[in-house]
Amino acid sequence: MKSKPIIQKRKKSPNTSDQILDDKFLMELDEVANLLGKTPQTIRNWCAKRIFPFIRVGNKNLFKRASVLQWLESREFVPV
Repeated sequence: MKSKPIIQKRKKSPNTSDQILDDKFLMELDEVANLLGKTPQTIRNWCAKRIFPFIRVGNKNLFKRASVLQWLESREFVPV
């Protein structure tokens, strides 16, 4: 019998806006690339260099939305 994952992946077409903002869901590579406006290969390169947060599951990388947003916020430059 298969066990259910603790963290669920977000569905492609959420029914409510709450699912989009829920930080417990994992995102796939294409979703992260679209969110950041980058190519999937760029995200793969960042993961290989260990400069981007990811979770390795089997043979693919998954991304916690909260970690991606936190990483993005940490890179913000505010001029003085």
